[in-house]
Amino acid sequence: MKKTAAFLLYSNLYTVAVVYALIALTDLLLQQPHHLDDLRGAILSGTLFLYPAHRLFAVYKFPHSNLQRVKSAAKAKPLMWLLVISGAVLSVLFLLRLTPNELLYLLPVPVISALYSFPLLGFTGVPPLREIPLVKPLFISAVVSYATCFLPGLSWSEPSSLIYLTVVRFFLVTALTLPFDIRDIQTDAFKNLRTWPIVFGEDRTRNIAVLLNVIYTLGNFAAYFFFDVFDLHIFLALWAGEITASTAIKKLNRHSTDVRLILLAEGSLVIQPVFVFIAIQITHWV
Repeated sequence: MKKTAAFLLYSNLYTVAVVYALIALTDLLLQQPHHLDDLRGAILSGTLFLYPAHRLFAVYKFPHSNLQRVKSAAKAKPLMWLLVISGAVLSVLFLLRLTPNELLYLLPVPVISALYSFPLLGFTGVPPLREIPLVKPLFISAVVSYATCFLPGLSWSEPSSLIYLTVVRFFLVTALTLPFDIRDIQTDAFKNLRTWPIVFGEDRTRNIAVLLNVIYTLGNFAAYFFFDVFDLHIFLALWAGEITASTAIKKLNRHSTDVRLILLAEGSLVIQPVFVFIAIQITHWV
């Protein structure tokens, strides 16, 4: 059981659950049926391919790494390859079923994700996007917000509100991505990368993350009060989720273990739709 849990964490397989939770949150906010269509299938299978592939790339690039997540993935290389191949096959199957319009909307996700994780433009001297100063969490958050909010809501009849919700989610995802930069502060400094905690310091980066969460809540309040996107009980549920996320951020630092970081930071994303679902059920009972 312990080995299975460790593999779920260190292989990056858990990210599929995080992406699924954020897609479910979008369906709840837009009051649309939650279902697995071809576009959602492509997003989830792409996640199954990309994140383990990113970890596997680190295994081969840094074979003597002392990082626990890299060493654990190295011990499970056959299973890692199975995840990557399964994700790739499923991605192709779902992509073949998409309409040209859906493919066009989806295209930025794999392109930016690949350029972020791998040195595909190394021959031109352009590094992976994650090595560009200060932009690593911004690229992650933009892609995740677009893939889990805008794309699942494409069929919604109010595109302006959908774009607004996607931007608002960007602040939450960025806030919960910054603790990973704090964790990596020593390894990133060794690689001469200029990340937020290296440039601004650990405490200030943590404060920025909490501020981004406050902006997320203000954005949700505007969606409720001014734009009538959702009702008061939904806003209160999202606010509770933000408080949970901010509390988690304050408890994380450079010495936090990978397990603690994932449970608190990524767990704060997974719990968002849970709060909203409970709020909806309570209003049905009252």
